Amino acid sequence: MLNVARHGHRIPNGAARAMPMTGHRGFSRVLTAKKGEKDAKRANMHAKVSREVTQASKACGGDVSSLRLSTAIAKARQLELPKDKIKAAIERGTSSGKGDVDMEIVRYDGVLKAGSSVVQCLIISLTENRNRTGAAVRATFKKCNGELQKTGSLDYLFEEVGLITLKTSLDDDEFEENVMEAALESGAEDVTCVDADGERKCYIKTAVGDLGAVQSAVKHLAGEEDLSAVTKFIANQTMEIDEEGSEALTNFLDRLDENEDVTDVYHSADREKI
Repeated sequence: MLNVARHGHRIPNGAARAMPMTGHRGFSRVLTAKKGEKDAKRANMHAKVSREVTQASKACGGDVSSLRLSTAIAKARQLELPKDKIKAAIERGTSSGKGDVDMEIVRYDGVLKAGSSVVQCLIISLTENRNRTGAAVRATFKKCNGELQKTGSLDYLFEEVGLITLKTSLDDDEFEENVMEAALESGAEDVTCVDADGERKCYIKTAVGDLGAVQSAVKHLAGEEDLSAVTKFIANQTMEIDEEGSEALTNFLDRLDENEDVTDVYHSADREKI
């Protein structure tokens, strides 16, 4: 029997067996490397959010109705941290252990030269050593052609808000009406419902101080797994960046992801361009 190579050339079996398959092995190595990188990022992300849950639990004595802990749990669920690990993180926060360290939330403001644009950035960290974290964040800005600025200097551009997300099946008009009515009557600023990934999602924007009240008003409309409530910063206006800027910003974000103290990064670039 003869093997048929590309372009119709016939190759004897022995020759075919002798031909190196480096292309296939190389492709396999690329896939393995990418999977390993993805798994490492996922593990790093889970470690960070688990620590956030533990510290939030410690601050409130494990009261899951507290805003800080409930939002930390919601974030953990969004990042697909398993239920048993969320529970364990909460329990770690309520049990005193030798060597426990109190951690604080520290914010950093900075600007990044990204291609032809200057992107404003907010970095949120959870750290037991603000000097170490500050030095690391400053170094990252410097390496990426950016500069750390005075904390609070970007208050004019970013607004901290509460964001509640509820999921339901498609074409459920009654659900949307109930969500809007309950949310707006309890103090929500805005409600938007959109189709996403085969689901219908309602996004409720609130002031940070009203997040708990609005969450309580709408939580009966969705199951525990279909509702999340978090606080986050949003830019009042965003900018489009070019391809060079997108690459520079992505590199900057990847470097910050590697910092175990950094929990969240917000910026003024159009996310669809990244």
